[in-house]
Amino acid sequence: MKKKLTYLIIATALILTGGLTSCDKVTDLLEITLEDFVYSVEVPVDLETSKVSRYAFNGTGPFDPNASPEDETFGKIIKQVDLKNISIIVSSLSASSDVGIYDAVFVITDDVTGKSLTYEIVEPIIIYPFMEFVIDPNSPNFSVLSDILKDLHPATIRINGHVNQKEIALTFMYSITADLTLGV
Repeated sequence: MKKKLTYLIIATALILTGGLTSCDKVTDLLEITLEDFVYSVEVPVDLETSKVSRYAFNGTGPFDPNASPEDETFGKIIKQVDLKNISIIVSSLSASSDVGIYDAVFVITDDVTGKSLTYEIVEPIIIYPFMEFVIDPNSPNFSVLSDILKDLHPATIRINGHVNQKEIALTFMYSITADLTLGV
């Protein structure tokens, strides 16, 4: 807050002295970038056991960057979002033996526009607590998350796949890191 006030005082002084001749220069002075701002969302999964899909799991969770009244005010001054990293982390895992994922699909969908970003695990892999899957920035629709954050749209995270056993407790966490440029 002190930093913003300092910028405002400097901008006002420059305007009064004629040091700034356009509104763009004032606007530039009133912008600040929050680097490495982190959003995180945990999504627990449920296991289904049936003859059709032997150890299938699925989970759904909301992601709302506008979760509290203060966020709405904050969102109105977001000018730019530069996504740095999107990762999916095994945030908790409890099982009697090694847990293998045969396949998995992770989807985050903008509830307003319907656009989505999908990450898939297509090869069997043994997972462990705090294991991290990083989504490649060149993935199709990677920018969907930028739009969700900039426009403060609610989103839905869906996770499903198959594992090698049924007696497990599993939670995934989306971790989204971005630089947010704020201004008035």
